[in-house]
Amino acid sequence: MTSPPSRGRRPLDWRDNGAPPDPGEDEPVQARPVAFGAAEGTAHDPLDGTPLVPGERIVLCTHCQTGYHPSSWTFLQAHNAGACVNCRQSSGMSWQVLGQPGQVALVAGDRQADRVLGLSDLDGHANTVVIFEGRVLGHQVSRATGTHFIKFHASRNPFDGFKLVVFSADTDRWEQAGHHFTDWVGRHVRVRGLLRDHPAYGLEILPKSPEQITVLQA
Repeated sequence: MTSPPSRGRRPLDWRDNGAPPDPGEDEPVQARPVAFGAAEGTAHDPLDGTPLVPGERIVLCTHCQTGYHPSSWTFLQAHNAGACVNCRQSSGMSWQVLGQPGQVALVAGDRQADRVLGLSDLDGHANTVVIFEGRVLGHQVSRATGTHFIKFHASRNPFDGFKLVVFSADTDRWEQAGHHFTDWVGRHVRVRGLLRDHPAYGLEILPKSPEQITVLQA
C-alpha cells in the first residue's frame, strides 16, 4: 500500500493514482463471507454513505472491517495516502465479495460522520469523513491548475482558512449536476467528505461527488 505522504510541499492537486491490485475479469476473486453487523443494520461506504449490497465486490479494511466501493477506495488512494477513514491504517486492504452473514461482521459505516460539525468542531478529525455545515464566504480558482476553492473564511489567499476543494478534472461533473460554485457565496452548505490537513495548504474537505453537497437556504 502507499505510504502516508511526507510533510513536504506537494503540488496543489497532487494525486497518487495507485489502487489495490484489481483481480480483473480473468482472475477469480476469492469470495469471503462478510456479514452485515446485526446490531447496526445495513453496512454503508463511509466516504459517500451509500449502501454496500450483497454480491458487490468491495475493498475491505482487514484491520477494522470497513468496506468501500471501489470508486471510494480509488478516491482515498489519491487523497488520503490509501488509509482507511475509520482506523487510519494504510495496510491490510483486500478485495472481497460481500456475502451473506458469515464469519466477519462488516462495520455499518463511518464512525466519525455521525453529527454535523461546524468550524469550531474540526480539530482532531483530520483524515476521517465528516459532515460539515457552514456559510460560504468566497470562491476562488487556481490559475495554474483550475482547482476550485470554496472558502469558509474571508481571505484573498485561496489557501488561508478552511475550504472545500474541487479539482479541475471534476468540474464538469459538478456543473452537470447543477452546481455552480459562485452561486454558493453567501449561502450555507452541508457537505460530506474527507477532511484532511494538507501539508502545504491547510485544512480542507474533499467530497467524493456532487451528491455529497446540499445547498441550504441563505
